Amino acid sequence: MSRSTNYKSYFSPQGVGERRIPQRTRHRINLKKLAFVGGSRSQTESSEIRSEENFSGGNAQNDNVDLPDNDATSSECSSEGENFDDSQSATPIYSGARISKMESSLLIFAMALRHNVNKTLLHDLLTLINFHLPNGESIPTSVYLLEKSLGTKLNAAQKIPYCKHCGEVIKQNHTECSLCKEEVSQKSAIHDGDFFISFDVAESIKQVLQIQDVQKSLMKNIKKRSSPTPSSYSSILDGEMYKSLNLQKHDITCCVNTDGVAIFNSSKFSIWPILLSINELDYRLRRKYTVLAALWFGQKKPNFDTFLGRFVEQALNLANNGISWKYKDQPLKSKVYFPMLAADSVARCQIQGINQFNGAYSCPWCLSKGRNYKISERSHKWIFDSSEKIEFRNHTLFVQHLNELREKLYSNYPTSSHYGIKSASKLLCLPKFDIVKGFVFDYMHTALLGIARTMLFAWTDSKSNKKPYYIGNKLDEINGRISKCKIPAECQRIVRAISEIKFWKANEWKNWILLAVPILNGILPNCFLKHFSKFVRALSILNQDSITEGDLLKSTALIRKFCKLMPQLYDESFCSFNLHIFTHAVDCIKNWGPLWGYSLFQLENYNGFLCNSFSGTNQVPSQISRRILCAQKMYTLADSQFNCLVAKDFYQSLIHNQRLRKKLH
Repeated sequence: MSRSTNYKSYFSPQGVGERRIPQRTRHRINLKKLAFVGGSRSQTESSEIRSEENFSGGNAQNDNVDLPDNDATSSECSSEGENFDDSQSATPIYSGARISKMESSLLIFAMALRHNVNKTLLHDLLTLINFHLPNGESIPTSVYLLEKSLGTKLNAAQKIPYCKHCGEVIKQNHTECSLCKEEVSQKSAIHDGDFFISFDVAESIKQVLQIQDVQKSLMKNIKKRSSPTPSSYSSILDGEMYKSLNLQKHDITCCVNTDGVAIFNSSKFSIWPILLSINELDYRLRRKYTVLAALWFGQKKPNFDTFLGRFVEQALNLANNGISWKYKDQPLKSKVYFPMLAADSVARCQIQGINQFNGAYSCPWCLSKGRNYKISERSHKWIFDSSEKIEFRNHTLFVQHLNELREKLYSNYPTSSHYGIKSASKLLCLPKFDIVKGFVFDYMHTALLGIARTMLFAWTDSKSNKKPYYIGNKLDEINGRISKCKIPAECQRIVRAISEIKFWKANEWKNWILLAVPILNGILPNCFLKHFSKFVRALSILNQDSITEGDLLKSTALIRKFCKLMPQLYDESFCSFNLHIFTHAVDCIKNWGPLWGYSLFQLENYNGFLCNSFSGTNQVPSQISRRILCAQKMYTLADSQFNCLVAKDFYQSLIHNQRLRKKLH
């Protein structure tokens, strides 16, 4: 079908024989009429035309729809979301239909999110549905109009260009970098892919606070934190560091996370998101309503001074001015703080500005130096002595060492670090953030993917066949016991055979911790089994729903014995960085509550959603950003836009990846 007789022109309310006007053109005509009301032409028409050129390129079927480049286009994009006429949102899609046009758009887009439908397929699906509607009735005929019908504010995500030579953010209307003086502009940097995506954090948190379940959970926990101090640790709100924040009545806090996520099997390209979770929500809701604050895409790790810069600016504004929202039609104002950051050891050292885990003074919480241990002529490892007396870091001492490093560098002293500190982190500018205690213990990477994995590999590795703990010759018996285990329904993954431990996921290692001691009973020598059981018992105590002071004392004793016996039963190469920072787990619980409250399980789950938010390899950051913005908008529309309860139930099952609880008939 030629462009002059495009099928989209047939989806119009006019009857046969009348002039058929495409839906997008009708929308622009309506905007022009509104712009001329009052006798003077407004900026709405030109803004709408320019925004359509930006997002559609003049072609409704264009899959490479892009985001605003910088602040210059924000006014154009904001007019799109604010001026859209949704007066027909409650109107049935046709006479006698069970759902309205808005409900139809939400269900279609939720289906696209659930099944990772690309734009070409989604566009064809919209066309197919339109052919099934009565003559003169239609739903949005393109992906562009479908997103527009949701009222998504695309200006909530902007491209921030930076200089590829020094990483400095390029200012608007500048033709050279302000730091290294290289000739570069915003347009050229974006064209070369030297940019990251920054989201409007305030707007994203506002949308989350519009959800009824979130409001109920938030007000319940805010009331809880004002109650008398409990005698146990059951959530983040019970931690000593949280209590020392001295928050006002409706203030809220967020946990920050960033980590690299490989998205292609045949390329080095990866994404680094900055994720936020609201601490005052119940764990289930924190996991469900994670907020994306920024997104880095490239072959290399981000320059964290540049990457965190825009987020820190927004965090300062939220701490000073807060956000306004409503609870039961009552206006409230909440200041937002970011007092804690959860990351694995690879990302944490770069964000904190200290040596990596294989260097001296690399512990983020103490001044243990460690030493180099030679495994063979070609390999060595940085280990820590478990009997060494620990001197703890604190915020004041960290800043003091940072100033001493600056003085050494100014005097041309040959050094790259001072007590492990290499640079000043942007997080030092965050209000109510402690540069030492603000970093929390990550038990997923440290304990499960670290200590537990290392020990099982050592027990089964054929290179250890002469060691007293070697059980690689009994794998069939171990696999037989695993197959007979009945896994609780709450465990999302069953434990696979030992021969596949290289491919085990974190959830499988968590289940292995629960099963290992009874499975290995009679297989692993008794002294090694008792030693490992101390690790299992300590980790189980630290992940209880409620932890008392007695539990902390018991787990501290277990951890000390476990770490002290490690070099005696195995060798010093097992005294790794992971084993050392495991000794700080109890201190972290005193500061921020149980380990499960800020584990990376909830945040790594969101990374999987990001990896399913694009198709192909073209403009990956823009694809992910638009999909995320639409998904955030859809969560807030679920409570207010559905009149058909069965359709709402189906919608909830789509956006939360759950089975349908009600039948459609």
